[in-house]
Amino acid sequence: MRSSRSAITLLQFLSNHKRSWTEGRAPWATKSGDLIHVSGQLSLDEAGKFLYADDFDAQLKQTYVNLDKVLDHYGVTRKQIVSQTLYVVNLRQNAAATAEGNLVYFGHRRPASTVFGVTELTFPGQAIEISFVSLAAARGPSLGRPLGRLRSTRSQGCGRRARPVPRW
Repeated sequence: MRSSRSAITLLQFLSNHKRSWTEGRAPWATKSGDLIHVSGQLSLDEAGKFLYADDFDAQLKQTYVNLDKVLDHYGVTRKQIVSQTLYVVNLRQNAAATAEGNLVYFGHRRPASTVFGVTELTFPGQAIEISFVSLAAARGPSLGRPLGRLRSTRSQGCGRRARPVPRW
């Protein structure tokens, strides 16, 4: 009985997705210090209606549109995403499209990624869901520029020179 109550709560949350955007609240995300943790985004329209059942490419594009809305809400860009988790139905079939979509969305500087193949997601015909962690502040290192070299020439007093930070 408890799990059906949780499922109803999740569906109610998803159906109220638009209201949360227009009221300026972000219940799908939590800011903690310099990080923003964003729960799974999927192919929903402004009214909270699920779109493009069984169309992986269209769902992926709409999910990225929704990711941009969350980032915009916090005033950050996709270059500040440091990690993402993708949940993909039929991963073997959709692996190439997932990789291509990631390349188009992020360019050559992609965040750390974990991809899970799953048997199903919340809505019938849903093929993908993406959650991510982003830097909250526009300052500091991001995926948009290399970190450069270490400033210290000694590491922790052991007498060895510090090694340069690798460029991605």
